[in-house]
Amino acid sequence: MADLGLMSPLAERAFKRAKARAARLKDPVDLLNRDFGSLIPGSILVGDITYVATREGWLYVATVIDLATRQVLGYATSNRQTTQLIVRAMTAARASGLIVKGAVFHTDHGTQYRSKQFSNYCRRAGIHRSMGARMECWDCETINASGRVAA
Repeated sequence: MADLGLMSPLAERAFKRAKARAARLKDPVDLLNRDFGSLIPGSILVGDITYVATREGWLYVATVIDLATRQVLGYATSNRQTTQLIVRAMTAARASGLIVKGAVFHTDHGTQYRSKQFSNYCRRAGIHRSMGARMECWDCETINASGRVAA
Protein backbone atom coordinates (compact mmCIF):
# COMPACT_ATOMS: atom_id res chain seq x y z
CA MET A 1 0.00 0.00 0.00
CA ALA A 2 2.85 2.38 0.83
CA ASP A 3 4.40 1.86 -2.60
CA LEU A 4 1.12 2.92 -4.21
CA GLY A 5 0.61 5.88 -1.87
CA LEU A 6 -2.47 4.27 -0.30
CA MET A 7 -3.56 4.52 3.29
CA SER A 8 -6.37 2.66 4.99
CA PRO A 9 -9.29 4.82 6.20
CA LEU A 10 -8.58 3.83 9.81
CA ALA A 11 -4.90 4.78 9.55
CA GLU A 12 -5.79 8.02 7.79
CA ARG A 13 -8.17 9.03 10.61
CA ALA A 14 -5.57 8.12 13.25
CA PHE A 15 -2.94 10.16 11.39
CA LYS A 16 -5.25 13.19 11.20
CA ARG A 17 -6.02 12.95 14.94
CA ALA A 18 -2.32 12.70 15.80
CA LYS A 19 -1.51 15.64 13.54
CA ALA A 20 -4.27 17.75 15.12
CA ARG A 21 -3.05 16.86 18.62
CA ALA A 22 0.53 17.78 17.71
CA ALA A 23 -0.67 21.14 16.39
CA ARG A 24 -2.29 21.89 19.77
CA LEU A 25 0.90 21.12 21.71
CA LYS A 26 3.15 24.03 22.53
CA ASP A 27 6.57 22.66 21.66
CA PRO A 28 9.60 24.66 22.68
CA VAL A 29 11.23 26.76 19.99
CA ASP A 30 14.81 26.38 18.79
CA LEU A 31 16.58 28.63 21.29
CA LEU A 32 19.96 27.75 19.76
CA ASN A 33 19.11 28.66 16.16
CA ARG A 34 21.30 25.73 15.09
CA ASP A 35 24.36 27.28 16.80
CA PHE A 36 25.72 24.37 18.80
CA GLY A 37 28.74 26.16 20.20
CA SER A 38 29.07 26.89 23.88
CA LEU A 39 31.91 28.33 25.92
CA ILE A 40 30.20 28.13 29.31
CA PRO A 41 30.18 24.62 30.81
CA GLY A 42 26.77 23.45 31.96
CA SER A 43 24.83 26.17 30.13
CA ILE A 44 23.83 24.41 26.90
CA LEU A 45 22.97 20.72 26.94
CA VAL A 46 21.78 18.32 24.27
CA GLY A 47 20.00 15.02 24.68
CA ASP A 48 18.78 12.06 22.71
CA ILE A 49 17.77 8.43 23.02
CA THR A 50 19.64 5.69 21.21
CA TYR A 51 19.38 1.92 21.36
CA VAL A 52 21.69 -1.06 21.51
CA ALA A 53 20.89 -4.66 20.58
CA THR A 54 21.51 -7.11 23.42
CA ARG A 55 20.80 -10.80 23.91
CA GLU A 56 17.74 -9.84 25.97
CA GLY A 57 16.40 -7.36 23.39
CA TRP A 58 16.81 -3.63 22.82
CA LEU A 59 18.47 -1.49 25.49
CA TYR A 60 17.53 2.20 25.26
CA VAL A 61 20.04 4.79 26.45
CA ALA A 62 19.12 8.43 27.12
CA THR A 63 21.98 10.90 27.47
CA VAL A 64 22.50 14.50 28.55
CA ILE A 65 25.66 16.03 27.06
CA ASP A 66 27.28 19.38 27.83
CA LEU A 67 28.11 21.20 24.58
CA ALA A 68 31.02 23.19 26.06
CA THR A 69 32.94 20.20 27.42
CA ARG A 70 31.38 17.39 25.33
CA GLN A 71 31.04 15.51 28.61
CA VAL A 72 28.16 13.13 29.28
CA LEU A 73 26.69 14.65 32.42
CA GLY A 74 23.99 12.05 32.87
CA TYR A 75 22.51 8.95 31.31
CA ALA A 76 19.90 6.31 32.01
CA THR A 77 19.05 2.95 30.48
CA SER A 78 15.83 0.98 30.13
CA ASN A 79 14.18 -1.69 28.02
CA ARG A 80 11.53 0.91 27.04
CA GLN A 81 11.60 4.45 25.60
CA THR A 82 9.61 6.36 28.17
CA THR A 83 9.52 9.85 29.60
CA GLN A 84 10.75 8.38 32.86
CA LEU A 85 13.94 7.30 31.04
CA ILE A 86 14.82 10.88 30.08
CA VAL A 87 13.78 12.21 33.49
CA ARG A 88 16.23 9.76 35.08
CA ALA A 89 18.99 10.86 32.67
CA MET A 90 18.36 14.54 33.46
CA THR A 91 18.21 13.80 37.19
CA ALA A 92 21.60 12.10 36.94
CA ALA A 93 22.98 15.09 35.01
CA ARG A 94 21.68 17.54 37.62
CA ALA A 95 23.19 15.39 40.39
CA SER A 96 26.61 15.96 38.81
CA GLY A 97 26.36 19.59 39.98
CA LEU A 98 27.69 20.78 36.61
CA ILE A 99 24.48 22.30 35.21
CA VAL A 100 24.02 26.04 35.71
CA LYS A 101 20.67 27.56 36.63
CA GLY A 102 18.77 28.56 33.50
CA ALA A 103 20.57 26.04 31.28
CA VAL A 104 19.15 25.24 27.84
CA PHE A 105 18.39 21.60 26.98
CA HIS A 106 18.09 21.00 23.22
CA THR A 107 16.47 17.85 21.79
CA ASP A 108 14.49 16.55 18.87
CA HIS A 109 10.68 16.36 18.86
CA GLY A 110 10.45 12.89 20.38
CA THR A 111 7.25 12.29 22.30
CA GLN A 112 9.20 11.77 25.52
CA TYR A 113 10.74 15.24 25.26
CA ARG A 114 7.38 16.85 24.39
CA SER A 115 5.51 15.24 27.26
CA LYS A 116 3.85 17.25 30.01
CA GLN A 117 5.76 15.25 32.60
CA PHE A 118 9.13 16.29 31.16
CA SER A 119 7.98 19.86 30.58
CA ASN A 120 6.97 20.14 34.24
CA TYR A 121 10.24 18.54 35.35
CA CYS A 122 12.30 21.08 33.39
CA ARG A 123 10.19 24.00 34.59
CA ARG A 124 10.66 22.97 38.24
CA ALA A 125 14.41 22.48 37.66
CA GLY A 126 14.82 25.88 35.96
CA ILE A 127 15.91 24.31 32.66
CA HIS A 128 14.80 25.91 29.38
CA ARG A 129 13.75 23.42 26.72
CA SER A 130 14.73 23.91 23.09
CA MET A 131 13.88 21.80 20.05
CA GLY A 132 15.08 21.74 16.49
CA ALA A 133 12.76 21.99 13.54
CA ARG A 134 10.08 19.32 13.19
CA MET A 135 11.09 16.35 11.05
CA GLU A 136 14.72 17.58 11.11
CA CYS A 137 17.04 14.92 12.48
CA TRP A 138 20.33 16.56 11.49
CA ASP A 139 20.78 19.02 14.37
CA CYS A 140 23.08 16.98 16.54
CA GLU A 141 24.58 14.87 13.77
CA THR A 142 26.08 17.81 11.88
CA ILE A 143 28.06 19.24 14.76
CA ASN A 144 31.78 19.30 14.05
CA ALA A 145 34.61 19.33 16.61
CA SER A 146 34.42 23.12 17.05
CA GLY A 147 30.77 22.86 18.07
CA ARG A 148 29.49 24.51 14.90
CA VAL A 149 27.12 23.01 12.38
CA ALA A 150 29.12 21.41 9.59
CA ALA A 151 28.63 22.86 6.13
